[in-house]
Amino acid sequence: MRRNNDEIRINILKILRKKPVDSYFKLAGLVKTGFRTVKSNSEALQKYKQIEIEKIPKEKSPSKKESFRLSITDEGIRFLEKIKG
Repeated sequence: MRRNNDEIRINILKILRKKPVDSYFKLAGLVKTGFRTVKSNSEALQKYKQIEIEKIPKEKSPSKKESFRLSITDEGIRFLEKIKG
């Protein structure tokens, strides 16, 4: 079943409300969609200040590869409460 971007974005926010995620790949698995879909929707949520995307340099990453830490903002939490997510 194909989901629209709104459903995917709400899922991303719900997952990040529980705990931050350390990579787009992990988040894609949790949302059950593809990497590109998660990345583009995450970037849109960042633009609306609902999530933060922190770049982790490879020197500080456990995998020794550049990665990204995604976390929800207060604005994202308020949005979820507003829609009763």
